[in-house]
Amino acid sequence: MIVSKLALFAASMVIPLASLAQGAEFSKPWKDGRRAIVIDPYEGNDRFNWDEIAKDKRVVAIIHRATQGMETDTKYQERKTEALKRGYLWGSYHLGRPGDPIAQAKFYLDFTKPGNDEIIALDIEDMTSNDMSLAKGVSGFPCSRRG
Repeated sequence: MIVSKLALFAASMVIPLASLAQGAEFSKPWKDGRRAIVIDPYEGNDRFNWDEIAKDKRVVAIIHRATQGMETDTKYQERKTEALKRGYLWGSYHLGRPGDPIAQAKFYLDFTKPGNDEIIALDIEDMTSNDMSLAKGVSGFPCSRRG
């Protein structure tokens, strides 16, 4: 199971989503009443108000940064519990930082222990810096769905 989740995590690093996010389709989607909304209440957002969020029925899911590099997000567990209690779909992501990408993936999965109904993702913010890179992240990694 862990191997397949690690493989899925590593495989997600090769999907070029940055170009999709820049298209007109993703320009202010919250203004389109037909679109579902997923909220990312990052750790530093102390004003995240569950009752206010619940007023907008388009909000269907919460995705939360669980880890970055080899550090955990202090509000992750609390917010996961609350989101699930309120009936939202749940997802988490790892913010890739410089260092061993495989160790970071294992750290993320060990911390989150994602269920089969949870979305997991990798966030690489800057492809030109020393942050985790696609080349470092997938080289030599067995991308298999077995586990």
